Amino acid sequence: MIKYFFIALVLIMMADGQTCAQEATRLKVSATTNNGDRINGYIKIKSLPSYLTVYYNPQDSIVLNTDLLRAASLRIYNQSDSPLESDGINQKKLKIRYFNNTLVGILSGKSNDDSQPVASLTVETINGIRIYRYLSIGLGIAYDQYNSTATLPFFISVRGDIIDHYFTPYYFVDLGYGSAWDTNQENNGWEFIDVEGGIMFHSGIGFKMYSGDRVNVMIALGYKLQKTVYRQDWGGGERVTDRSYKRLSFSIGIGF
Repeated sequence: MIKYFFIALVLIMMADGQTCAQEATRLKVSATTNNGDRINGYIKIKSLPSYLTVYYNPQDSIVLNTDLLRAASLRIYNQSDSPLESDGINQKKLKIRYFNNTLVGILSGKSNDDSQPVASLTVETINGIRIYRYLSIGLGIAYDQYNSTATLPFFISVRGDIIDHYFTPYYFVDLGYGSAWDTNQENNGWEFIDVEGGIMFHSGIGFKMYSGDRVNVMIALGYKLQKTVYRQDWGGGERVTDRSYKRLSFSIGIGF
């Protein structure tokens, strides 16, 4: 149906006598393919009805088969009009909007004590603003389990896609403070006094697969560091122990 729309549009323009200015006239196009990719640009009137040549930069173009297009919108404008707006999958317009990422996974590794390496639970959710596809800034909260210690980190998160594609790698960097508590106060016969949290750092890469313009499924692999301080009764005094939990993280989740 879309190809016949283009044919009819060109015939109308010819009937109106506009083809005499063919080299000075372009058609703005916003095309969505069956796999969800969105391409904005313009086409020349002389483009074949079965194929569209979309110019998204002055020197860059892509040829599309109209049978693969799910939707398109057009507007006639002249060469004297303002340059193309930067929008769509091939361009980089600032478009601030809300985002959420929620992931669940495992932490695997060892702390700087004599405990054995274990795999434990991690859950996190981040809410913030997406400035454009390559940069998002948000605030997050997580629940992490380390041996007998649990933490509740609050953090700032910087993340973004690496390429413009429905399937793309992405990066993330999280930094904050994790409050901590011990789920097992019996520790080598010492009398437990208190455990304090500390700095949390988490960074890594992952992959996203978009379904439509916003909703995506993601997997992530990263490195997480959590600092804690243990205070215990030691021979009538207080023993203070700094612990650093260093873990590899593997998570899956959804975002929008």
